[in-house]
Amino acid sequence: MSEIQYFELMFERLEPRSEWRGGRMADTDVLTLEDAARFASLHSGEEVTPGDFLRAAARREILLHAIVHRAAKVHAHDGGVYCNKGEPTENLVPAGSIPTLPLSACQSLAATGRASWRTFDGIKTIDGEMVRFTKAMLDDGEPDFETVPADCRVTGYDVHALADAYCAPEDEPQAAA
Repeated sequence: MSEIQYFELMFERLEPRSEWRGGRMADTDVLTLEDAARFASLHSGEEVTPGDFLRAAARREILLHAIVHRAAKVHAHDGGVYCNKGEPTENLVPAGSIPTLPLSACQSLAATGRASWRTFDGIKTIDGEMVRFTKAMLDDGEPDFETVPADCRVTGYDVHALADAYCAPEDEPQAAA
């Protein structure tokens, strides 16, 4: 791969800012878009739809993940190991894994309800700013991954963050004096 490129986030990443009141869910739970929308609606008191999660992911406000339905060979940007199925240098993404979708796939899902993708995104902080970068990609000869909204997953953390974006400021708990 060529030199690593970092992409600043277009929009500020959403963060939870209130106490969770949307039901039994933890930040680390991995939820379908339908479950995420239901929990976010309970928390915010506003209707939140699966499409709201797709649009937020397309704007880089939250991370979107998708189930990989087949194993595929990949290579890491730095030549190291990105993902393996058990062997130290195998570089095989196993079927059933749930990686972070690249921004291009998020944008395609939000626009058309389908996406094909070949890269795996990473997120890290550089000089206090969160940036996104291509961490790995499918080997040449591997077909693209295909994804639809039913394959997508969101963590509870991002559900809470998006739900808080729907809450009016007066709904948030006030800081202790």
